[in-house]
Amino acid sequence: MEKKRLTYIDVAKGLLILIVVFHHTPHVVRLLGYDDIVYQTVDSYAYWYSTFFMPAFFVITGYCTKVKESQRLWQIILRNLKTIILPGFTVGALFIWMRHIGEGSTNPIDYMKIGWGGLIKHGAPFWFLSALFVAKIIYWICERYITMGCGKYVRPLVYLSLVVVGCYMNDIGMREPWWMWHAFALCIFLYIGKLLREHGIGNRLCVTASVLFIASIVPYTVLGIKPPLVAMGIRTHVYEVPIFLWLSTTGSIMILGLSKMINSCRLLEFFGKNSLLIYCLHVKYLFMVFGHGLGNFVCQSVFMSVLSYIFVDFFIVLLMSLTIWILNLRYIRWSIGKFETKYF
Repeated sequence: MEKKRLTYIDVAKGLLILIVVFHHTPHVVRLLGYDDIVYQTVDSYAYWYSTFFMPAFFVITGYCTKVKESQRLWQIILRNLKTIILPGFTVGALFIWMRHIGEGSTNPIDYMKIGWGGLIKHGAPFWFLSALFVAKIIYWICERYITMGCGKYVRPLVYLSLVVVGCYMNDIGMREPWWMWHAFALCIFLYIGKLLREHGIGNRLCVTASVLFIASIVPYTVLGIKPPLVAMGIRTHVYEVPIFLWLSTTGSIMILGLSKMINSCRLLEFFGKNSLLIYCLHVKYLFMVFGHGLGNFVCQSVFMSVLSYIFVDFFIVLLMSLTIWILNLRYIRWSIGKFETKYF
């Protein structure tokens, strides 16, 4: 019997990945040296969504993940290597080859240097994928061995301990192979996703979570203080862990509630199904677009900046959709971890 996809889950992932693209646009503009008031203003309010959009992906993953007694650790590792690490490595290799082609390199050795050393040290070229891979392995071990048969309070304490350890290790500057401390800090959201699957995502819960998130984030806006979060950098000290968990959990449930209201949208579902690839592609495409002409429209006027913001994000979404279509062609889709599943 074929499993039926939950459309609102794909919608939630689609909303989140579009927020990620929107969020990174002003970052790229700033890194390219543009000093634009519109992009700066958007970036100054980023914590309205950056506090939860990465944890929300973990919540959704936990919501869709079931740990089975018949599964073996090597099977979990192999499956996630194919579906998480391989697509990231493929996209990273494509960008390296594009750079060599642009430079006119004809040395075959150059095209063989596609990040093997980085794969060993850090996993995928993108922090989120390595952290998700490690977190899923840790989660499976916890559910299968460490917390099985324990009291109902033991599991949350185990995952809470992982968050504290991850934040502490980051605070003291401990080296982080395969984005290990990020995985520790975010693993608890896989468990939260499991709890939501078991208890359901009711309308009352979604409304309550939304109100609580907004009420909690407004004081940070008024006071001009940045809230704790975990993204590419862990900006959460140990004493801030409760606030981090509060904002990330309520924000994640808010997005899930919004996606249940929408329920079905083919465009958002497409983005959701391909969110991993969009995540890998979008920053490089933003640099390419702003670095090749469209950056000239920044800093001219508020109208031109707003127009460039909308146009660039719309354009790279189209560009990424074309890239996704190419990578999903029958004989190369294995390179992005799709060995058996159908595209539509």
